[in-house]
Amino acid sequence: MKIHCTYSEEIKLEDIQEHPQNPNMHPDTQIELLADIIKKHGWRRPIVVSNRTGENIIIKGHGRFLAARLLGLNTVPVDIQTYESEQAELEDLVADNRLTELVDVDMEKLRDALSKIDTDQYETGYTDGEVESIINSIEIENNDLVLEREVDIDPKEASGQKSLVLHYTLDEHNKLMPMVESLQKVYNCKNPSMTILTILKNLHP
Repeated sequence: MKIHCTYSEEIKLEDIQEHPQNPNMHPDTQIELLADIIKKHGWRRPIVVSNRTGENIIIKGHGRFLAARLLGLNTVPVDIQTYESEQAELEDLVADNRLTELVDVDMEKLRDALSKIDTDQYETGYTDGEVESIINSIEIENNDLVLEREVDIDPKEASGQKSLVLHYTLDEHNKLMPMVESLQKVYNCKNPSMTILTILKNLHP
């Protein structure tokens, strides 16, 4: 596996220990994605370990560690850092996780970046559906993408209307789609659009 980042040394995966107080949980989907990215691009960031106890305890990079294990790698690049106390280790570990959560994304720049990536070969952390929604958004309002979905209406409807155009934000989309996917089976609908229409009919009979 190619290593493109700066690191202290390569050490055996079996000689590294996860921090017992790491608060982050890593779902399988995240680890599988990280593994795909490392396999495709190599190492862009090392795993940060503490040498305070001589046991190579992970401070940053638990996800990359688990991805390396999934890939069956024997060795990984590590950045060995010195911490004067357990408190210093915990402060860095918690701060690294928390500061990532506080980032605001400029949706205009994100849409521009994603539109320039070969969508057949990307590893960005976004699903195919999310990328499609971001790129095809019709506008950006308060730094949130406004998406458009046209829903076909049954031609037998008394209104005579052939379609209904829905506008919603990306945040609303992410909250809505899991429910739509579940109700699609309940209502026996052919696709998400018909499911949304069925939900609207039930809300406004």
